[in-house]
Amino acid sequence: MYSEMSTIPESLKPVSEKFRGHIEAAGLSAVSTFIERLLATEDKLKPDPTAYINILLEVYGKYLEITNRIFQRDQEFLTSLDKACEEFINHNAAADAIRNGSPGLLARHLDRLLRKSRHASGDDFERSLDQAIIIFRFLSDKEAFRTLYRSRLHLRLIHGVPISREEKVVSKLTLEMEPYGSAYTQPLEQILSDARKSEDLTNSFANWVQQHKSDADIPTNALVFPLGKDKEYWLRSPSAVAPDFVIPPVLLPTYEKLETYYGSQHSGRKLTLLWNSSRNEVRTNYLHREYTFIVATFHMAILLQYNAHESLSVGDLIKSTGIVEGYLIQVLSYLVKWNILIHDKESKRYGLNMAFTAPATRCNFYAPMTIEADEEAARLEQKIADDRKYEIQSIVYSLVRRRPNIPHQTLICESVHALSQKRTPKIPEIKKAIEVLIEKEYIERVDNKTGIVMYQKIA
Repeated sequence: MYSEMSTIPESLKPVSEKFRGHIEAAGLSAVSTFIERLLATEDKLKPDPTAYINILLEVYGKYLEITNRIFQRDQEFLTSLDKACEEFINHNAAADAIRNGSPGLLARHLDRLLRKSRHASGDDFERSLDQAIIIFRFLSDKEAFRTLYRSRLHLRLIHGVPISREEKVVSKLTLEMEPYGSAYTQPLEQILSDARKSEDLTNSFANWVQQHKSDADIPTNALVFPLGKDKEYWLRSPSAVAPDFVIPPVLLPTYEKLETYYGSQHSGRKLTLLWNSSRNEVRTNYLHREYTFIVATFHMAILLQYNAHESLSVGDLIKSTGIVEGYLIQVLSYLVKWNILIHDKESKRYGLNMAFTAPATRCNFYAPMTIEADEEAARLEQKIADDRKYEIQSIVYSLVRRRPNIPHQTLICESVHALSQKRTPKIPEIKKAIEVLIEKEYIERVDNKTGIVMYQKIA
């Protein structure tokens, strides 16, 4: 039938429109069914990002195969497929109900994929990444995705995700965003460039420690990143959790060596240590069997207090560690949950569990503290809104500067065109940006006799 209809001018248009509507309905139905099953077993809507992305890919793959096989890759049907996917991927029962929608779920899916990539083959990782990029292609708010992806990139680098895998993602994002790819991924590329430099600094520091070895040293692997514009991402936990953190005496010699070495390499720079993003190994000698606990620094700081005390109160630990009370209690709850400490509710004191046992002698209890999930989500949401606002202002100002006396409607249309590569802009946002720039005296309205509102840059 397609072959016969394709010979008749304009006969395929109504079919392609019906095809588009059918794909949209199928995509929305698939996501709704997924959400209904989820809510049948859970009280709160928290969709698994990988399951969600796989559902979107399943719908896309099914109708791409139909387009290729039945409609012979006709451009009109390929366009209908793209428009339908853009609609149901960005506006569905899951995307509309949760914060940051599909951009957030794709960022979390890629975060999981990259963390697992250390144990995956190159081919498996490449296939999974290509599938994720398909969803990225249809996102209407690519700026939000970049902000959310960037917020997790720092932690992945700290936790040992291979830089080469991160570079692979950035490379594919750059290609997908052409001709603006380099500008879009530049903030991500800068972070990865800093990570490469950090590897060199880590190796040179290890060699320097070997030459200045002392009995007080403990084996250390230091990662050093410049804060730069990403300061807010690096400092989101330690500044809130322990602004006056008391460095455990066992760490002081190594800490001082790192400061000395870094100071000799970079004059005028200050080290800000992300204590609770650090991974530590603590060996027990109070149990019938020797264990090695892998813990975050705040957990270690608490455990080391028991070298001199049998039990401690929250007040004692605040004084000896410098961790603020709210987060200290959260750290203690982990140690109690892992059966390392016992909480005596009557005396409100914490002591070592002398009957601790575990199947393996090496126990991974690494759980870095972070700020509350709601607070973090709100911060990222505000960050996305601020980035969007400043980007629109920048584009509006650039257009007015390049084209003096630019008409209002032309300015709106060209701003929409410039922004549409990354997301679908809203006209009120552009109008608001114009008013802000006028208020800040960057641009002004031009008086003229034609009645057409025009703008120019203030000299």
